[in-house]
Order: sequence, then structure tokens, then C-alpha cells
Amino acid sequence: MIRTPSTSVAKRPRGLSLVEGVITLFLFAVVLSSVGSLLTDSSRLLRRADELSWTNQASDWVNRMELDISSAYTVALTPGASATNLSVDVRDLDSPDFLPASPSGSWSIDAPNLRLTVVYSITANQLSRAVTPAVGAPSVAVLGEADSLQVERLSNGNFRLTLKKGKEEFRREVPALCVDSLAAPL
Repeated sequence: MIRTPSTSVAKRPRGLSLVEGVITLFLFAVVLSSVGSLLTDSSRLLRRADELSWTNQASDWVNRMELDISSAYTVALTPGASATNLSVDVRDLDSPDFLPASPSGSWSIDAPNLRLTVVYSITANQLSRAVTPAVGAPSVAVLGEADSLQVERLSNGNFRLTLKKGKEEFRREVPALCVDSLAAPL
């Protein structure tokens, strides 16, 4: 077939029209803002989960401190005082000499080999628990990340323990069940 100017086929322009381009751009912007919002919420959720995880760990650490305080026979903090570490003297209940099968006449619960000093402190943003026996080398366990430890001995003999990490803070009042607390005013 021979084409003549009167029989030519009209060519359709290639690409999108202006209206189609604007609609496509609008939909692309909606999708991008939704993805951005999703990423922001996800980041916030992960940060909150990390904070809750630290709070749970801090609760476990304070439970351990409470156990050491309650089993202590002396605490190096007088009522009304505060410190950045916690130091308690406890008996070594795991020692075979603590309750021997047949105690000798010289056996005493106050024997130096039954004494342990437990110290909680912050070093390089790490909470550590150092156990020093009367005889032998100390052992240090790093419990986890914390910026500060504040120990207060209240006038009623109880202890207020505060652990901080960044903006997070965990605080608990611990009853004094140690032998020293019996001398504290009521």
C-alpha cells in the first residue's frame, strides 16, 4: 500500500503525559514517606527494647546486691551516708570449713578463712562485683554496662541503690537485714 499524506497513521507520543507523571510522582512520595515513617518507628522500638533489656539486667544486679546485703555481717556504710560503691563482708557459706562434719574446739564462725569482702563498683562504665577472700586471690566478675552506682544508707538502716545508664535509671530501696542493721535506729 502506498501511503499518501491523507492516509498516514497518527503517531502516539512516547512517555507519560503531564497528568500521569504528576500522579506517579505523588504515589512515589507517599510510598517513600511511609517507608521513612516505618524506619523511624522501628528505630524507636529497638531503642526502647534495649532500654527495657537494661532495666531487667539492672533489676537482676540489684537483686544480687540485696542478697549480699542481707547475708552480710558488716556493711561499710553508716546510716545517713552515701557512696559510689557497695562494700559488704559476708561469710563464705560454700567453704567446707563453714560447717565441718566434726568441728574442733578452736572452730569459730568468725574464723578469718570464712570471711569474704564483696565490693560492687563502676569501672570504665562497667558494673563489677569483686569478691576478696581473707586468704587467696580476689575474683572479679563484670556484670554489665552502667554509668554510675549510688548507694545510700537511709536513717532507718535500709539501703537505696541507684544504677544509671544514659537516660535510664533503676532505683530500689533494699531492707537492711544484715547484722549491722540491728544497731540502726528504728
